[in-house]
Amino acid sequence: MRNRWPMRAAQRVRILMFHCITWTLVVVVSVLAAEVSLRMSGRMTGESVATAAEEVFDSIPGVFEPGQKVVERPRPELQHRVSINSLGYRGREIDAQNRSGRIRLMCIGDSFTYGSYVDDDQTLPAQLERALRGTGYPVDVINAGVGGTTIVDQLYVLKKSARVDVDIVLLVFSENDISDLAKDEPMYIALEKNRRLKARLGVRQIYSLLRNTALFHLALEVRGWYQGRSSNEADRVDRGEDAHRVEALWNRYDMLLGEVQAYLATRSVRFVFVIFPSHYRMDFQVRSDGRIDRVEGLAKRREVRTINLLEPLRAAGYGASDLYLLPYDGHPSGRGYAVAARAIAQELEMDVREVAGERRQHTLSR
Repeated sequence: MRNRWPMRAAQRVRILMFHCITWTLVVVVSVLAAEVSLRMSGRMTGESVATAAEEVFDSIPGVFEPGQKVVERPRPELQHRVSINSLGYRGREIDAQNRSGRIRLMCIGDSFTYGSYVDDDQTLPAQLERALRGTGYPVDVINAGVGGTTIVDQLYVLKKSARVDVDIVLLVFSENDISDLAKDEPMYIALEKNRRLKARLGVRQIYSLLRNTALFHLALEVRGWYQGRSSNEADRVDRGEDAHRVEALWNRYDMLLGEVQAYLATRSVRFVFVIFPSHYRMDFQVRSDGRIDRVEGLAKRREVRTINLLEPLRAAGYGASDLYLLPYDGHPSGRGYAVAARAIAQELEMDVREVAGERRQHTLSR
């Protein structure tokens, strides 16, 4: 009788270990099967661009982890390649100090500027660079776009980029920029919290293991969907349900636009405000909500040089599904960016010539 209890205890331990090992294997196999299924379905990317880690963020002017080269595949029709240079911007390598003396432009804005779902060479900044080089002048156009941002974040990105010498800054307005000001916190603050979280011991290691998995990106999509449902103030503002709140956001946008203008004036940098309409505006029968007219009026009252892309896009002779990634997504397509880039280049050709002339005069006076 004395030996029965130790035997039963040992048996219980063996049974418990068996169940633990069995369930661990079941979980591992299930996770692997789900990962493989998601990847094979083509509906979830296994790679995505990451923002810079805490230890390198302050040493670069951009916000993305330098040196990334990824192929994002949110769905088969939207597969695209993204490269991040050593400064943390999307696109090819550039010299921050501009030692070669090239004419330098910087585009700031949200995902319309960054170029979501198109290859590096199809983004607005890349195509604008090619269009301006056609004038015969050496031109660099820096892509400082960051998806999900609005003007308060873009002012932050602009100031962070102060170490990069530029001659002209283009602030690209997207139609959700007003409603995005209603978010609980600015994107740049959310990214700061995210950096600090990823810098914690243990979290960093787990993140490095999971960041390139389809399940991780599925979890991010689910979280974004849940946050969108639980916090719908921006949507309510977008629909104009709270007139007082809408007016307050317009006033705030106007104030921040003035801050961008004043900041660039202190650095003697030319400022151009670009309005990039959504695909809904391509339908002449859609009733306008006055958003584009109003933001254009704000900029002109501040005497900010403004380029409205609505008419060039409508006059290009293409349908909305050619200019935007419809029906899969509402972002501009490579063709849409090409039309926009040509229109902007025509408006900026004289600026490029003037900057080139100022450079020559400065060189001769030395």
